[in-house]
Amino acid sequence: MGSGQGKSRRARTSPKWESELHDFGAGAKVLAAKHGIGGGWVAATAQVDSTVYVGEDAVVFGRAELMGNARVEDHACVFGTAFVCENARITDYASVSGHAYVAGHAVISFKARVFGKANVDGYAKVGGTAIVKDDADVGGSMQLSRGTYVDKVVSESSSVPVPTPRLEPVTF
Repeated sequence: MGSGQGKSRRARTSPKWESELHDFGAGAKVLAAKHGIGGGWVAATAQVDSTVYVGEDAVVFGRAELMGNARVEDHACVFGTAFVCENARITDYASVSGHAYVAGHAVISFKARVFGKANVDGYAKVGGTAIVKDDADVGGSMQLSRGTYVDKVVSESSSVPVPTPRLEPVTF
């Protein structure tokens, strides 16, 4: 499993863009610009490599850092001091925030949330309405979805409870 929290983050500067004030939904407008690959909004305070894809409806703000071939697609958002790198993908309406670290070929999708000091790497997939938070460390080829809640280290041999959907009777 990853030791992402211990990896050092290299210093870099934001690309020189034509920027303007943009509201990321936090109640105040901040200096931001459309990213060169994908056209999504990136706050001037965030650090995003020119190789990263930020989709047209995706946003990156706060002091988030993205590097390598990372992708933020659809309506996904990365914020806080989150760090996304390598070939990781954040898609759909998923969010990565806090001090979270997402790397490798990990995919965060649908309405999943990764935050706190959580670490998701390898070929892990976090989707559905899963929540990965605090000191969680998810890696390998783990797959979490449908309301799974993880706040500690798990491995592929761990038993992660997956809730059974409650079926309501249908009346006509």
